[in-house]
Amino acid sequence: MLSMATIEEIEQILNSCLLNADKLLSSAKAVMAPGQYHVAYHLAALAMEEIGKAGLIFTESVGPDTGDDDKQSLRSKWMEDHERKLFWAIWLPAFGIDADWRTIPTHMEFAKNIHERRKRTLYFDPQRPDAQAEITEERAARLIGLTEVRLEMEKAKKYRDLDEQEKSDMQWFFLASQNPEMK
Repeated sequence: MLSMATIEEIEQILNSCLLNADKLLSSAKAVMAPGQYHVAYHLAALAMEEIGKAGLIFTESVGPDTGDDDKQSLRSKWMEDHERKLFWAIWLPAFGIDADWRTIPTHMEFAKNIHERRKRTLYFDPQRPDAQAEITEERAARLIGLTEVRLEMEKAKKYRDLDEQEKSDMQWFFLASQNPEMK
């Protein structure tokens, strides 16, 4: 269970997520060529998801230990929730700085758009034979650039044990994000 892990153990897991994000981002840059922009976009989105996954893992590690046997099942669900991981990668920089909760829907929509565009363009669709052209060089480059900035931000973080108020805030947020009405 992650909430019982030490900050050092969690940091190793987070660094592994970020290393994988770095590899995916390098691959996205390597395939940036005409006819392959949709592949570069896909790889950049996957890298962004790895960044979001690191944020979710950290949040879970400081979240309440509910003793719930379904915690592993819950973890599996959010590990497969592409939009959720993208949202966390995009929104997390605002958390704790000047967090304006009213921006959450905008960030959720942005994450959803990235995911939907990726699904629409990754595979060839006979019903939409030109769908892959939707990912232009500029669009792929923007996502690669955003992902690169987010990755560097995450690499620069120094993890520490939270004080009681920070733990309380994170636990409230963790529980609220699990509640469909508050989500």
